[in-house]
Amino acid sequence: MAQAVTEFAAKARARLGITVTHLRHPPQGGNNGYEKLAIHFGWALRELFDERQYQRVIILEDDMEIAPDFFSYFLRTAPLLDADDSLMAVSAFNDNGFKGFVSDPKRVVRSDYFPGLGWMLNRRLWSEWGPKWPKGYWDDWLREPPQRRGRAVLRPEICRTFTFGRRGVSTGQFYDKFLGRIALNRVNVNWAHEDLSYLGKTLFDAEWRDTISAARAVSLDEAAKGMRVGVGGLGISGDIKVVYRSLERGPNPSFMSVAKRLNIMDSIKAKVPRCAYLGALSLRLPGAANGQRLFVVQAPTGFVGK
Repeated sequence: MAQAVTEFAAKARARLGITVTHLRHPPQGGNNGYEKLAIHFGWALRELFDERQYQRVIILEDDMEIAPDFFSYFLRTAPLLDADDSLMAVSAFNDNGFKGFVSDPKRVVRSDYFPGLGWMLNRRLWSEWGPKWPKGYWDDWLREPPQRRGRAVLRPEICRTFTFGRRGVSTGQFYDKFLGRIALNRVNVNWAHEDLSYLGKTLFDAEWRDTISAARAVSLDEAAKGMRVGVGGLGISGDIKVVYRSLERGPNPSFMSVAKRLNIMDSIKAKVPRCAYLGALSLRLPGAANGQRLFVVQAPTGFVGK
């Protein structure tokens, strides 16, 4: 690892004029990998925010490939994170960003679910989280209500990171079924020219609610067919939606049953489905000429609509 960092630092300095500093942290946390990670991340963030006084930090694990516009994406979204108290992070990852389920490289959305896998926080958030940083399972800890406090994460429709680490602390959990299917963005978007004002909470929430309300409600069977053949195969134009009535147990269909049928991430953390915002998440319909979406929507809500 030390040799790889040294070689990377030399290339970064020669080609880009960037100085790379290698900080070393002796392993701690016994045999529990999740504890080791949390302790290591806490140490690194204290070094960068408290000792070196950086204003923002991007966390990227060593088993990830990044998109060509990875850094420009974070540079463009950094002012949004700094100015908007309703945000807690910016992420490079979409848990349901599977090949065939995404299509717009310029689309960014708000999410109530913290994805991780390449993300940015700033000094405002660290001043809140740093004094109580956990000794294990840091990502699930960030998803809990005392840390999230109703705040959202910005994430792209098409992932800017791809993890090639089939075997890691999670021992390959979900890799073949989900993570290995993720599409990595290959378009070098000029983020400096993109207007992201629509991501403000008031504007985004209104558009999100209106779009979902206008989408045509279909059965779970129709939704599953739409994800196989596209909306054209259903003889429907425009966006569609399928409604779930509980998370895991309770009135059917549950989110878990819908997710399993659609072959998307079915896990729920702190009562929030992966990728959901205000109880709903969106997927692109495969092969849809106009980028039609399937919304998976919680009921009852104020925007299930017709």
